[in-house]
Amino acid sequence: MKPRIAYRLAVLMIPVAAALTIAAAVAGLWWVIPLGLLMGLNGVVNVRNARRRGAGWNGPATFRELRELERRHGSDAPAGQEGIDRG
Repeated sequence: MKPRIAYRLAVLMIPVAAALTIAAAVAGLWWVIPLGLLMGLNGVVNVRNARRRGAGWNGPATFRELRELERRHGSDAPAGQEGIDRG
């Protein structure tokens, strides 16, 4: 899956998980509530990781563009601190 599509699906998964969790709580389906919470948490983690890599709603569209973006941002980091998020 392309990075931009993966990011968009992860962003959309968060409100869907919230709606699923609320609907399950109202309907009394208590075994579905942890699944909705897990789905929402997974969406948040995926969005955070994609943002760290440089993916966003409008780009990059391909993995080639994503690698080039990572390479450019990686060269800006001080030596030995390439993986640290300065966010």
